[in-house]
Amino acid sequence: MKRTRKGFTLIELLIVIAILGALTAMMQLSSTGATASAKAASIVNGLQTLRTAASIYIAENSAGSPTAAGFSTNSADYIDGITFDTIKTQFVIESDDSTGPGAVTAKWFAKYTLSGSYNTTEVIKKLKDRAVTDLLFSDKGTTSYTSGTEVYLQLH
Repeated sequence: MKRTRKGFTLIELLIVIAILGALTAMMQLSSTGATASAKAASIVNGLQTLRTAASIYIAENSAGSPTAAGFSTNSADYIDGITFDTIKTQFVIESDDSTGPGAVTAKWFAKYTLSGSYNTTEVIKKLKDRAVTDLLFSDKGTTSYTSGTEVYLQLH
């Protein structure tokens, strides 16, 4: 007489659970890098948006700096509303301390400070990889981005 099985044996069930656990672990490892890359791209995009808006402001107003005549308060006129609402609390415009905010030759920078629940170490690695092509700085006085939680992009 032939005996029919109804269901899985304990060993088969354990093998399936082990395979699912291994797949889950691999997915988590790969998604960490993707999340960090996405966050780095978002930061660079916000910095470049501010640079473009500041350039338009300077050209339209014949201003020597992006803070002259209140670019900071009127920057929503140069950036679409949704983008402005997203970046206004995260990004800051600062001048080079060596020349001072009132100087005609002042260098202006958009700054982002990394904070939050994401893996900051991974984001710093991704920003470092993009530093040369995107002209990122660790500090206003440096020539490149090496590491750190503050990321700068020169506006003009």
